[in-house]
Amino acid sequence: MSDRAVQNGWMQDKCHFFPLRVYYEDTDAGRIVYHAQYLNFAERARSAFLHCHGMRNRDITDTDGNKLAIAVRKADIDFIRPARLEDELCVITQLTRIGGASLHLTQILRRDDEVICEIKTILVSICLKTFKAKRLPSELQRLFRIIKVGDGAENGSG
Repeated sequence: MSDRAVQNGWMQDKCHFFPLRVYYEDTDAGRIVYHAQYLNFAERARSAFLHCHGMRNRDITDTDGNKLAIAVRKADIDFIRPARLEDELCVITQLTRIGGASLHLTQILRRDDEVICEIKTILVSICLKTFKAKRLPSELQRLFRIIKVGDGAENGSG
């Protein structure tokens, strides 16, 4: 496996796997992962998820000559077990729903076979000039439909 593949994780059954290690900077005085750090882990995994599909965040910004960004609109975090200094974790990302301007993701952080945190995130495509929701460009919608898990009905409203 190449260094780039290791750095970006890998896809398996429409799930993206992103390994990471907990460093001292990720923890509080008790060497427990600080609660906000889980969002940083999830963000890194989402960026690596895009890289696995040949996309970069900066490419999305310039899609179709539009100035777009994919921003977090909502994150629901369930802290199940603490992660600790030097734990080896894996963030598993699944794209579960695609709306007209939104993406719904579930990200599960695991230590070995133990789920330690689950994050359900809604991302929205926004115009960087107006900061209003903007429909996802068709090429991004096509890619996201290929990697979406499940057979749930889709709704182009969101």
